[in-house]
Amino acid sequence: MLNLVLPLSLSIIVLIIIFSIFYIKHKKKMFIRNYLKNNNKTRSFVNKPLMIIGPSGVGKDTFMQILIDKYPNLFIKCVSCTTRSPRKNEKDGINYYFISKEEFNELDEKSEIIGRFEKYNNLYGTSKEKLNNVLSNNKIVYFDYNIETAINTFNKKIIDFNYIALLPPSIQELENRLRNRKTENEESIQKRISYARKEIELINDSKFINFVIKNEDLVKACNEFELSIKKLYCHLFK
Repeated sequence: MLNLVLPLSLSIIVLIIIFSIFYIKHKKKMFIRNYLKNNNKTRSFVNKPLMIIGPSGVGKDTFMQILIDKYPNLFIKCVSCTTRSPRKNEKDGINYYFISKEEFNELDEKSEIIGRFEKYNNLYGTSKEKLNNVLSNNKIVYFDYNIETAINTFNKKIIDFNYIALLPPSIQELENRLRNRKTENEESIQKRISYARKEIELINDSKFINFVIKNEDLVKACNEFELSIKKLYCHLFK
């Protein structure tokens, strides 16, 4: 009888130990899951929104339009708000939502603006309502923002973005492109060039950007831009 009791007791003890280990692991997993749920401010989506960074005139709109023409059902722009006046050929709701400073500040006071920043005495930011509307789509939602806003959104972890930065081959080439657009006066061009120097420096110093592309040759750089997006969203390009 003793010969049976001893092995049985050992078996029970082993089962109790195994059960205890699994129970502790389960409780630990549940604790971590609940902690992350209650404390992690980062919002995750089916597709991370894409933030395209770069100085004015570097080619952000051109690159995106080429990809949109190639993949018309894959991208959707989150149109930002601005208090500046529309340029020639810009349309409200397509390029920006052009609103007054009073409207912008009212939304900001209600915490309805994300990524607020001021540039050349004009305010820019994204409406939470507009953002939530586009994030519900199973598409690549993209933003066109400056590097300071990108750093701000990355540090605050409000939304988890992918980041692609475009750089000009040189400041002189960027200035030539801005002049060729013929949408700015001399004072505005000089302000943009001065700010571009700062943006380029910040982009080169930033470690969180997924890809940095220098737009020296349009075709080559655009191909690199497309490849970068395919790497970030490979599940959409099967």
